[in-house]
Amino acid sequence: MVVLLFLIHPNLAKVFFQSFNCIDVDGVNRLKDNIEMVCYEGTHLVYLLVVVVPAIFIWVIGIPLASLIMLIRNKSKIRKLNQLSELSKGE
Repeated sequence: MVVLLFLIHPNLAKVFFQSFNCIDVDGVNRLKDNIEMVCYEGTHLVYLLVVVVPAIFIWVIGIPLASLIMLIRNKSKIRKLNQLSELSKGE
């Protein structure tokens, strides 16, 4: 499960940040992936505030941070497993 999360993480981050990718078309900022949508107004603004910003906090920041916290909390168990692995190799 953890491996799956980290495999899809870069793609999710890319999709979320593409929502901020606006270009100037005839003096109006428009979303690059959907030229009909005006950036930071109406539907785009609601989409950013309701979907994209929370998703960035949860997926782009939250998942790696939660994984780091879990690793730090289980550091002693991980070291014990590593030591057992070393001992089981035998010389």
